[in-house]
Amino acid sequence: MRLRDSKTGPRQVLLGVAARELLDRLTVTERGEWVFPRNGGDEPLNKNDLWKFWTKTRDAAGIVADARLHDLRHAHASHAVMNGESLHVAERLLGHRRASTTNRYVHLDDATLSQAVERVALAIQRKLCDTDCLQFPGSEELKRCPTSGEV
Repeated sequence: MRLRDSKTGPRQVLLGVAARELLDRLTVTERGEWVFPRNGGDEPLNKNDLWKFWTKTRDAAGIVADARLHDLRHAHASHAVMNGESLHVAERLLGHRRASTTNRYVHLDDATLSQAVERVALAIQRKLCDTDCLQFPGSEELKRCPTSGEV
């Protein structure tokens, strides 16, 4: 989808298959210019109409009542990173010019952080086992290496 005007200027927005299929099913206005046209179809929704549209859509989707439309950008960035995309990819998806901006958008859930700490702990444990199963601090005996079973 092409945006003629955004905070960072004109840009191309990539959409997933489901979003493209949804947009393809929408009625095309006479001019075909607006995804969500106002009454006659020749102008975009104004702020009041957009708010009404958002609250109706939000409620139908079961999204919490205090969620703002802009929160969807934060959710998009967060889910991208939590599903393995880099911060740089999230930055490009959102059309940001600086990673610092995208960093404010990304919010990681506890499950993602727990999985990350386990991956890091396992990597450290494997590294320690690769160096002859070093003695762990505070222990009088060598720990068994869980990956090899050796002492």
